[in-house]
Amino acid sequence: MIEKEYKYLITEDEFLSLKQKINPRKFVVQENYYFDTENLEYFKHNMTVRIRKKEDLQLQIKNKEKVGSYIESLEQHFDLPLKEIPNKINLHTLGAQVKYLDLPPIIGLVGKLKTERYIAHYKDIKICLDKNFYYDNVDFELELEFQDRKTVADFLKLFNFNHPTNKVGKYERFLSKYKEEE
Repeated sequence: MIEKEYKYLITEDEFLSLKQKINPRKFVVQENYYFDTENLEYFKHNMTVRIRKKEDLQLQIKNKEKVGSYIESLEQHFDLPLKEIPNKINLHTLGAQVKYLDLPPIIGLVGKLKTERYIAHYKDIKICLDKNFYYDNVDFELELEFQDRKTVADFLKLFNFNHPTNKVGKYERFLSKYKEEE
């Protein structure tokens, strides 16, 4: 599945204001457990490997590419029959479906990021308002998953929202704090 999204880092006040304006229909809490090599080789190849915990556990592998002002990701999802988050995972056990270049298949747990997500829709846009918790940090983000860029422009105009896009995703922001903690 290919996902196209604009990301915007916002303040808490902007988060609260947008939450009121968009009237979200859904709220979810998700925990992302990030995996990589000790040298962060997957990250260096624009890949994110995580296990997302909502009700069940799902392994997600994202190959990201920055396209102009938005991010396009090829995502692969694998349901996991696990009850707990492992300290290491072996991507070879998932078979040939995993496209990870010639990177080491056994990777370790780097850490956890928790997101409180409010979801709404505008035309073909999935609007996600996220409050993210990692280490001692809290940040706020607006994500717009879209098919048609014109619809995004319409949404931004309607809500008088004129922020520059943020090309630094959650995993990269998480890693900046991770490196500070070492």
